[in-house]
Amino acid sequence: MELLEIGNIGIGYELNLRGCKKLKWLHADNNKFDRLIFGESSGPEKLLSVSLNSNLFKEWAESLLDVSHSLITLNLANNLINYLPENGKLLMTLFPCLEQLDLSGNKLNRFELESSLTNIPTKLAYLNLSNNQLQKFGSSIKEELPSIEVLDLSNNQLKIFNLFEWLPSLTFLYLNQNKGINIQINKRKTNFKLIFLQLNNCLLEEMPDFSKFLALKSLELCGNKLTEVPGYLLPITRFLEYDFRNNSLNKLGWDWSETQIERISELKVDVNSLDCACPMPERLIKIVGELEKPKGYICVPKLNSSTIYHWQHPLEALDFIQTTSINFPQNCPSIFSSKIKTETNNSINFSLFLLPILLITVPLIIGILMLLNISNWNDLHWVKTTTKSSMFAYEPLQIKNGNEENNVDNV
Repeated sequence: MELLEIGNIGIGYELNLRGCKKLKWLHADNNKFDRLIFGESSGPEKLLSVSLNSNLFKEWAESLLDVSHSLITLNLANNLINYLPENGKLLMTLFPCLEQLDLSGNKLNRFELESSLTNIPTKLAYLNLSNNQLQKFGSSIKEELPSIEVLDLSNNQLKIFNLFEWLPSLTFLYLNQNKGINIQINKRKTNFKLIFLQLNNCLLEEMPDFSKFLALKSLELCGNKLTEVPGYLLPITRFLEYDFRNNSLNKLGWDWSETQIERISELKVDVNSLDCACPMPERLIKIVGELEKPKGYICVPKLNSSTIYHWQHPLEALDFIQTTSINFPQNCPSIFSSKIKTETNNSINFSLFLLPILLITVPLIIGILMLLNISNWNDLHWVKTTTKSSMFAYEPLQIKNGNEENNVDNV
């Protein structure tokens, strides 16, 4: 038997594979196993792949060492593992053929790479440590680890990442959901193969210097606190995709070179406080498209600023005011456009001041006129009664004709 597939059947708790010498692929996901036994001499002779995703392992299975010489793929994701031997230092040396390691969704708080052992050849290309509790990763490494190409450290508690220079083959890097992480990049020696970088939802307030990543094709910085994206911090590469959604950007691209703009293949800037009057140069608007005016909003200057504008929702009665139809010069902001914006803003402020007065005085005048004419209305439509309130004494006026008068006289 070379393949054992026992996933999704809810069995546990010990998985004993003694005697399965010809076993090469083991798939036992979504069960309740918490112990694993291979057997040093009676177990699999050349096991290639082990997948124990979503089980109940609380610690590293020591029996894996019995098959370490041949194992290529190991998946222990979504277990309860909170400890690795030597914090992972020996994994590279004890599993010389291992190419893919998935330890995501566990409770690890540290993962180290022993610098004195990294010169031993290793084939590990894919390492997934996402959704753990990592506070440190590779802090002791001082030598290159050339094999890793894909590294996922998303949703951890990392405070610093400074391993670009030690991971020269790194191609895909995921650092999402590491709140307040400090990205340090060596300007003299860095990675030249990185093509995909995600730093979403990390609360970044300043843009790291990515200018040295000349192979970069996709940069995602969604959900941070960036207020600007200076052009000198961006690389000049072909077909680059940017995602700057959900930040605090006001203007974008005014210091970007023409080459940087021409080589952008996609740019996402949704949910930013972009200046509604002049958010980006015309060359960039051709890529992003014109910003649509939110329904019912007007373009007004920000508080304590005469040059920065944003969308603001006034009273619904002022929706007729159109301030965005003015064609401002493209070299924004200019003296001419600022003057027009100031005059427009003054008219808006006057309208806002006048409206409440009108809303109060007009009904008051109408009420006074109604009171002055109330007596005339009573003469026409009301008659006196003996009741205290005439509000309920309405009677239509009777107009007597000539025949009725004659009948009265005859009687």
